[in-house]
Amino acid sequence: MQNIQLGNLKLAREYLQCAWSLCKLDPLLLNELGVVYYHEDQLEDAVHVFKQALDIAASVDAEPKAWISTRSNLGHAFRRLGMLQEALEQFDEVLRQGGKDANIFSAKGLVLLEMGDNRSATMALHEALAVSPQDPIATDLLSKAMDAVEEEPVFDKDEELEDSRRIEELAGQLERVKARKARLRDRETESMILDDDED
Repeated sequence: MQNIQLGNLKLAREYLQCAWSLCKLDPLLLNELGVVYYHEDQLEDAVHVFKQALDIAASVDAEPKAWISTRSNLGHAFRRLGMLQEALEQFDEVLRQGGKDANIFSAKGLVLLEMGDNRSATMALHEALAVSPQDPIATDLLSKAMDAVEEEPVFDKDEELEDSRRIEELAGQLERVKARKARLRDRETESMILDDDED
């Protein structure tokens, strides 16, 4: 793990693979190996190892909160592979398990931005800033999300067509009401004229 922190990925991978050959039931070891693969841009291998770590953790009834980091890492790997829905599912699961971390909300916001869901991204990034108000990544992403939201139309095409139809319908109703009132006024005027003639 120290070699990973120092950027000695090749040495870290060798140590972790050696440790894995000695003990094939350590999900933490697999998580760290997945981190090495992730940093070496071997994303498919990273996904495989992160999933394997989660499977082992589940088989030994490990506390779900203990594997928040692995789920988060899996989400990041999915995002970089362009598997945005899968990434979003992992980040949502991390948040359900109690991983209320600004980085997780920011990662979720980034995925939502990449999916084109700018409004949801804005909400996720606001949550990131609620946890950590000075977070520079969340602040930068929120600015981009807000710019994207400003450029979006208020209504999509279907909503716009429905609103136009409703406006036309209401305008027609208003014209019918005006016509009915005019007829009533005309009748009242005729009635008043007839009453005056009888007097």
